[in-house]
Amino acid sequence: MSTSASAAQSKTQRVETVTIRFVGDSGDGMQLTGSEFTKASALAGNDLATFPDYPAEIRAPAGSLAGVSGYQVNFGSREIHTPGDAPDVLVAMNPAALKTNLADLKTGGMLIVNSGAFNESNLEKAGYKSNPLDDEALKSNYRIFRVDMNKLTAAHRTLPFGTRVRVTFLENGKSVVVRINDRFPNHKGRVIDLSRGAARAIGLIGPGTGRVRLEVVGP
Repeated sequence: MSTSASAAQSKTQRVETVTIRFVGDSGDGMQLTGSEFTKASALAGNDLATFPDYPAEIRAPAGSLAGVSGYQVNFGSREIHTPGDAPDVLVAMNPAALKTNLADLKTGGMLIVNSGAFNESNLEKAGYKSNPLDDEALKSNYRIFRVDMNKLTAAHRTLPFGTRVRVTFLENGKSVVVRINDRFPNHKGRVIDLSRGAARAIGLIGPGTGRVRLEVVGP
């Protein structure tokens, strides 16, 4: 993962509450992502409130402004009564999601973007003439983390980084080969956590979870 935030800015900060908003196409699974994040936060002992935000047009083309879907979660160590107003963290899956939600992000907030979706076609659909991630004003106002979620990678609890694994979704027989590049917390029943690109390749974006078979195919 690459980031424009400096190492000096990566200190741990303890806060009472955090509001995070996930935004992207309906097909990106934003409602599912928000629901899974909510479950994980609740299991960690946090109080929380949520606000699902569905797209203005259900049949809007992928990558369009009208097709942006969102899910906001306000969670913390004290009692939470509302889903929050301006988010502290914005996770944007494509240019349209960034354009329709950036104005709400607090100055100095954390911006996590799927850099793999900021291609010429998606930028044009969102009305950008140039890549907003290269804008110096954006870099100075927010802590930006650029992550290419379209790469075929995955997280595993024990396999060495760099290991190549074939993942087969047992429901449809589709397979994808991924490279292990991350870890994930202990979660009952979970054996691997796929990137968005890998999950899409085998049809897991919709259901979010499913039974899979793993086969190590190389270092």
